[in-house]
Amino acid sequence: MSAASKKGWTPERRLRQSEAQKKSWAKRGARVRRIDGITKSWTPERRKAQSVTTKRMNADPELNARRIAGLRKSKATPENRKRVSTWSKGLWAKPGHNERISTGMKNTWAELRSARAAQTATAKTRKGRGRPSKSERNRRVVELWDLGGTTWAKIAEEIDPKAYAENRKNAADKMRDAYDSGKRSKEQETPA
Repeated sequence: MSAASKKGWTPERRLRQSEAQKKSWAKRGARVRRIDGITKSWTPERRKAQSVTTKRMNADPELNARRIAGLRKSKATPENRKRVSTWSKGLWAKPGHNERISTGMKNTWAELRSARAAQTATAKTRKGRGRPSKSERNRRVVELWDLGGTTWAKIAEEIDPKAYAENRKNAADKMRDAYDSGKRSKEQETPA
């Protein structure tokens, strides 16, 4: 079946399929619906299930080594290198591309910095000593993640530096779980 499938994908068929996909994605309504569907499909439950599957796959050294070797082998072919290089050169040669990327990144970081500054300015200072309560911690994790531009490890380093210093991966996983708990609590608090 694999051999027959590969044989059926002639260069002409690939070109036709590529053109059809480009035409399909160029339709404004279709593009918005697809992106919305993709975004909505990644529910917290699906993310968690994907995380479990990925961790299981990465825990098997033999399977992981085979997967990485296959990726390296496919990326190292002269055809692939030439294809990626040609695509990249064409993209960066487009008028205004470099400026659009630069402006977009500057705007994104400026918005993130201003949102974080506003959040820090309005944050309640804790009275008393010790760690914040779990609900406070979860709310903070949700706020930081929803702002974007960060990783679970960075959030773990900010929220629980001691746990982060002991085991970065576990600390990051705990922040992911805290996010899920915080989101559930937020949804329960929101009136229907």
